Order: sequence, then structure tokens, then C-alpha cells
Amino acid sequence: MCCQKTTKVNSVALSTVFISILASVVGCASAHVSQVKHDPPMNAQMIVSSDLSGEYPDPKRPGKLIMTMTASSLVGTFGNSAGETSGVITELRAILYDKGIKAAVLTAPKARTYDGGHKVVANGGVRVMSVLHPGTYLTADRAVWLFATNKVIAEGHVVYHDGKSGATFRAPSMVCDTKLSQFSGTSRSSLTIPKGF
Repeated sequence: MCCQKTTKVNSVALSTVFISILASVVGCASAHVSQVKHDPPMNAQMIVSSDLSGEYPDPKRPGKLIMTMTASSLVGTFGNSAGETSGVITELRAILYDKGIKAAVLTAPKARTYDGGHKVVANGGVRVMSVLHPGTYLTADRAVWLFATNKVIAEGHVVYHDGKSGATFRAPSMVCDTKLSQFSGTSRSSLTIPKGF
């Protein structure tokens, strides 16, 4: 009986360490997790699910954020052969900030964060909606958000819709600012302008 209790305590401790390490891997300053599905041994996969959330502080502006996020799960590998921990976020919803102001909401079925949340790579049908320009959005197969330059780099079936004019821009790839107020596309792009514009 004593050994079973010790094993359980060690297993819970391992889960706590794993969650802390994954929180640092996805780059957030704080993370909340309501449920752990199972406790892995070293070099094993672990699923953290239900109400995963985090905040990413702005290193240039104390008290401000660069991003907040929620996700349904984080599937990660704890202690691989190189001693690293990594994870894939599913059902991401991130609020992106520009100079401490809410600028856009990014949603994606799968994503990873890098550099302490300063880079988000999202896949599988990404949508970025401007908070500052109602009705303006961008969709793409894949998008990368870079905090340092306040840029969204979108690739694959990119559609940019301007909520004010109603114009729609399609391109294989595109670069926008975080607010979705400025963009540039590739030479193989098309623009649809609504009638009466």
C-alpha cells in the first residue's frame, strides 16, 4: 500500500512538472489546466486537456500582453532522447496584441508556439479576425504570427477580406500587420471589388 501511494505521488509530481515544462514550451507566463488524462513515463506522450489557457507578457511594455490563448488540448512529448519537451496545441483561440492593444483574434485547429509566445505557427484552416477593423479577416491554410515585427505571414489559399470596402483579395501567400490594416500579396493574386465601390 505504501508503494502505491508513493507511485501515485510521484506520478502526480511528474504531471505537475510536465505541465510546467509544457507551459514554458508553449511560452506562456502562466497556464491553467483543469484535467490531465494520464501520467507518462519519461520519453512518452501525454495529453493535457480541457481549459488550457495562458497569458504572454510583453517584454517591452510591463503590465501589457502580447497574446492570450485558450485551447482544448496540448499533446506533448515529455523528455525525448534530446531531453526536450514539445507540444501541439489543438483548437487554438489566441488574442493577438499590437503595442499592448487587442488587435486580432487568431483561431486554428492546430498550432505551436515558439520563443516564449513571440512566434505562433498555426495550421489546418487558420482564421485571423481584426478587432480594430470590424468585418476584416484573413483565412489561410497556414499562418505564422511574429510578435517582433507585428506581422502575420499567411500561406496557401489565402483570402483577405476588407470589412469596410467589401473588397476580397486572394493570393497563394500574403503578409499583413497584426491589425490587418496593411497587407501585401504575391504576383499571382486576384482582387474582387464589390459593385458600386
